[in-house]
Amino acid sequence: MAENKNHICLFPFYAFYYRGDDHKIGACCMQKPMLSSLEDGDIKSWWTGPDMQKIRQQFLDGKWPDSCKICQQQEKAGVETIRDKWHRQFLLKFGANYNDIDVVNGNSTGQPFFIDYRPDNLCNLSCTMCNPGASSKIEQLARDLNLSIWKLPKENSFEQNDNVKLIMSEHTKGIKINGGEPTINSKIKDIYQYAIDKGLAEDIHLQFSTNFTNFNKTFNLLSKFKRSSVTASLDGTRNTYEYIRSPANWKSVKNNILKYKKLMMSDPKKYFFSITSVWFTATAFTLQDWLPEILDFLDEHFPKSSLTINQCQTPHFQNLSVIPTEYRQEIYDTIERIRPRYPHWKYVFDELKFGLDWFQFDPKNLKQWQELTPKTDAYKKTDITKLHPRYQDLLNYKLIDIKNV
Repeated sequence: MAENKNHICLFPFYAFYYRGDDHKIGACCMQKPMLSSLEDGDIKSWWTGPDMQKIRQQFLDGKWPDSCKICQQQEKAGVETIRDKWHRQFLLKFGANYNDIDVVNGNSTGQPFFIDYRPDNLCNLSCTMCNPGASSKIEQLARDLNLSIWKLPKENSFEQNDNVKLIMSEHTKGIKINGGEPTINSKIKDIYQYAIDKGLAEDIHLQFSTNFTNFNKTFNLLSKFKRSSVTASLDGTRNTYEYIRSPANWKSVKNNILKYKKLMMSDPKKYFFSITSVWFTATAFTLQDWLPEILDFLDEHFPKSSLTINQCQTPHFQNLSVIPTEYRQEIYDTIERIRPRYPHWKYVFDELKFGLDWFQFDPKNLKQWQELTPKTDAYKKTDITKLHPRYQDLLNYKLIDIKNV
């Protein structure tokens, strides 16, 4: 029986996250860095291996693993941790139990209940905060501009699904498979079909995040699963959205979400919807423009759905550490100015404030942002300075008085 249940994260005992671009694997997608690499191994062996045993033991001993800093910081700040939210939304509903955890096998079944898998980077957008491992468009940008800031995927290095299929079993209660963009990826559809053909889908809660640039045949497969939760990746609305998620069109994306609403209304107990917004430099100064629109949209069309604020940790030159201290008060003020209109969305505003508190200004990251933004904007035919005057101020910000930059 586990002691200090409030501290224990159940993910190392019941779940894993696996990236096909670099074969890194860990307990969840928020771990920085990932626990292990599967270059010469398989998931079944890793599940009972020394890396997972170590992190499980750390939680049982009441210690925070080094790779779990974001939840640790959230807990200190008094905001709901990603761990607690995902326990409530997923793992506990899948049958995870604090009284059934084991250092070697994870739990009494010896199998993961939840699989979070990213087979490759195939994508149709080049999002500002993304990386080559998660977007083929950003990979192409990095190659074309000869950028050395990222480790690029090796040719033909992506996962071919067999490793994940071998770990899927009757104990698999949830799968989350993203890319890239899931709705255009044949590897992801292959996993869906495998679960259907093996008779597993009827007991599986399917999850995926999509940019909703299309509403294609992928959505026809959702009815085969016990439940389906679809998350719209919306980093702002209108001009902010179209800048960040180039070359997406806001109006088209919004219409596709409303198409999903019709599917959802056909069986409200089977289909679920949520939104994730990345909180980083490009969304910070236009908060007044996009956040009320997203909250109003949810209140009108999806009143029981959630909005997750995703703190951008990497790339470092895009997260909130780029913003100098003297520019932050206006963002805090915007948060507090909007907050009273949406008391039922308190946790959203708390998370926005937490991000500003956590990511302290780092002049090295600003310098890199200043160097890269004009290049990437020119490549994508976008212009961040059209979003808000502060972005021009950031580009012009003088760092000459700061040593070692």
